[in-house]
Amino acid sequence: MQLRQQDSPHIQVCHNVIFWGCEKHLEISEILDN
Repeated sequence: MQLRQQDSPHIQVCHNVIFWGCEKHLEISEILDN
């Protein structure tokens, strides 16, 4: 759960900066979640 909270802001920033970058972050988040 803690990782998700940290990812939330990271994803928002990434989405505003770069889209493909956000996708990569999502992939990493999924791996960490698992």
